[in-house]
Amino acid sequence: MTGVASRDRKKLVMSGLPMLVSRCMDELDRITVNPAVMSGKPCIRGMRVTVASVLRLLAAGHTAQRILTAYPYLEPADINACISYAALRVDDEELCVPTA
Repeated sequence: MTGVASRDRKKLVMSGLPMLVSRCMDELDRITVNPAVMSGKPCIRGMRVTVASVLRLLAAGHTAQRILTAYPYLEPADINACISYAALRVDDEELCVPTA
């Protein structure tokens, strides 16, 4: 995409970026890393459910509702946190996730 449409799209993305980053950082509080849990892989709220597991289920076409039914101890915000975590990791940003 080039020209005016591309510039408008860029402005739209950039204008929402601060809000997105702020929301992502709040959601990332749900992601924990503990060397004693799942070999230190990013997990959801200290449970033995990895971010990668949830992302694989989403990638395989499972809906958030289906995942929540299969894992009743998860909350919708947990799935959003996994997506936010992945979005930031794709950009190769350094994430500071506190260890337990």
